[in-house]
Amino acid sequence: MKKKLNVGVVVTLSGRWPRELPEKRFKEYGEWTINAFPECNVVRFDRVVCTKEDMEECIDSFKKQEIELLIMVYGAFTGDDICCGFADALSVPIILWAPRETVCERIMLCGNEWSKSDAYSCTTSYCIWK
Repeated sequence: MKKKLNVGVVVTLSGRWPRELPEKRFKEYGEWTINAFPECNVVRFDRVVCTKEDMEECIDSFKKQEIELLIMVYGAFTGDDICCGFADALSVPIILWAPRETVCERIMLCGNEWSKSDAYSCTTSYCIWK
């Protein structure tokens, strides 16, 4: 029997941003990844990650489930501390996924670019998926 790739999926935002869009993306993108990758074991964290405590709980969950790849969906602007925290703790390739934005959401892409530049210093594999 062929082993399935364990893929972790998490949606993030910094705590001060409105939660409506991140919660919407949590539902839509979480369901999409499960349906899009039936050959993988897709593991979703159970809520949007917006604090260091959330991130640490998510990391513990993903370690227990032995994820081998992380897809981090930007629900809204997210500081680099979250991406680098995942990179340092999990040591797996990370896909930073910044969904297409409307004009008023442009700040999220800034967070994506910020995290991408910091990922260089984390010495982890990553990919930007827009």
